[in-house]
Amino acid sequence: MVFYIYEVHGIKNGATNDRIKRFRENLNKYQIEPVIVETMEGPNIPEFWQVVGDREWELADLNGYPRGTHYRIAREKRHTWTSSSVIKGIETKRIQGTLGNGGSASKGKKRPDLGLNNKLKRLLTFKQAEEIRSKYIPRVYTMQMLGDEYGVVKQIIYAILKNQTYTQA
Repeated sequence: MVFYIYEVHGIKNGATNDRIKRFRENLNKYQIEPVIVETMEGPNIPEFWQVVGDREWELADLNGYPRGTHYRIAREKRHTWTSSSVIKGIETKRIQGTLGNGGSASKGKKRPDLGLNNKLKRLLTFKQAEEIRSKYIPRVYTMQMLGDEYGVVKQIIYAILKNQTYTQA
């Protein structure tokens, strides 16, 4: 797969694997045509997304642009649909319809976080929960930072840190 690292001159560096869509979005938003700075070819896996995102940030630093969300984190958030959009209210109608609490917007749509019989599947592993507990440092490595890293909202991180979830008896 080909990944494109681009520059919106004077504004930002970015990375994408869908050049046409991303360029159209940037042109509509900034009225500036993005320019491809580099291409990277590699597998479409999180480890390579990390490499692409690191290079994007390196170029942003060189150009004096702010670092946006790391490419790997952005891809993982898009790649696996988590409850963060539910809590932030973006997908509320679809969720309510899926769970039978009213609303019909979800008819025929599947939720990847629901398993058989509409039981919720875990978004993280127990190993990841342990990593979160070990990494958390108040006011240094915050719940928000951990949530961004693992692709979940900080309320889930809070519940993990308070041993309200992801505990093994």
